[in-house]
Amino acid sequence: MSSKRKAPGGSQSKKQNGSFPPKGKGKGKGLGLDEEIESDIDSDEIGSDVGRGKGGRPDEDSDENDFFETPAEKKVRLAKEHLQKIGAGEEDDDEVAARLQRDADLYAKKVHFSLGDELRLGTPSFHRGHKLTPTCIALSEDGRTAWTGGKDCAILQWDLETGRKIVFPGARNDFTGGGHFRPVLSLTKPEGSHLICSGGGDSLVRMWDTRQAGRGCVDSFKGHSEAVTGVVSEPGGTQQIFSCSSDKSLKVWSLSMRAYIDSHFGHTSGVNDMSILVRDRPVTVGDDRTARMWKVSAETHLVFPQTANGDCCTVLTGTVFASGCLDGSLSLWSHSQRKPLAVVQNAHGDEESSRYTGVCSLSCVPFSDVMFSGGASGVIKAWRSTGSKSGSGGESAASGGQERKPKGQGGSLTNVGEAPAHGFVNCLRVSKNGGVLAAVVGKEPREGRWEAVADAKNGLLLIPLIHSQIGKMS
Repeated sequence: MSSKRKAPGGSQSKKQNGSFPPKGKGKGKGLGLDEEIESDIDSDEIGSDVGRGKGGRPDEDSDENDFFETPAEKKVRLAKEHLQKIGAGEEDDDEVAARLQRDADLYAKKVHFSLGDELRLGTPSFHRGHKLTPTCIALSEDGRTAWTGGKDCAILQWDLETGRKIVFPGARNDFTGGGHFRPVLSLTKPEGSHLICSGGGDSLVRMWDTRQAGRGCVDSFKGHSEAVTGVVSEPGGTQQIFSCSSDKSLKVWSLSMRAYIDSHFGHTSGVNDMSILVRDRPVTVGDDRTARMWKVSAETHLVFPQTANGDCCTVLTGTVFASGCLDGSLSLWSHSQRKPLAVVQNAHGDEESSRYTGVCSLSCVPFSDVMFSGGASGVIKAWRSTGSKSGSGGESAASGGQERKPKGQGGSLTNVGEAPAHGFVNCLRVSKNGGVLAAVVGKEPREGRWEAVADAKNGLLLIPLIHSQIGKMS
């Protein structure tokens, strides 16, 4: 009786079920040249799924071609694939060309609006709110809702059409109330999300569900060791947010996964504010007298030296941003050079005045030449910016301050309008359609109590913006 165990499946050979032939006696025997090898793959499947990575092993030749493909060849290939995808509809050549150009302009952020010559500021309307000084604001995508945070640790949701308010809870030293227990310092509304995100003096980034107005936060991110001074959401609906802190770090968080992603360092002192307009490119300012433009995916950044501690910043285009400092200077920067394109000294006051003269807040109409600044001077100012790589330099007078053009830079900042705002203008935001400028005004500055405007009122200030491009920017 043989002691050898039969192969599974009865008389089926080991060669047929995919096993190697036994070692030893059969070692010298090979397959004949004309012998047929059976396969589990049908002949119809060969050349269809196999070799193209569909349900099987990826095509090695295709991977090799992709590896050696030049950037120009890759652009041509991707363009052909895009044409095939959009050409499946009923569009004619002109419509396809217009659509391609529109997509390319949006991707490259080449759609810039010149509004400085026509912009006018409408009559402001003031809405009281917050028991203590409001510090930050965020607007919805449709511009009908606003959220404000304050030193009373609460967040208010405003219906801008009716003025109705809903309070998200928060109270100082209330550790179980579901809200911030230190001042709220920053707010952002991520695109395409029902969440709003806030950063506060309790070192937490909190998430709130706008569909559950009046309730506590639904989740929070822990990681910062000091106050979270800035929170921004990445454009494009990536469900990713960035936060900056007095602990000198910039952190990246995922809203979809509710998780921490990465940390970035560079500032040598606390970070005070952050702004973003283009994906992966936040800008920060801090107490180390620098502004920094980050390329988060590459873990690198550019450094722009300032004359004083930076308190606020805003990004006008993909390559130009502005910063405001505690010494009252307002600077315009380009990513291509370390010196400012233009500087306005004492943008909100003069050195001889006893009143606080620092620039507290900045905002802009996205992808335009217009930005806005606020301080404690009693007005919000609108500025038209221009920038080029050539210029004669020198100095020229500008309304509301002395404008200095560094030699060889050739940029300029010109005051084109003002609106009254009594108190500290701690945060400014422009609606996505470019039609409304919203500001929070209070008795004290955002991060301290070293100055005060005793007769100021805490609340929300809305200023209509009048120009021809309203509604064409969203």
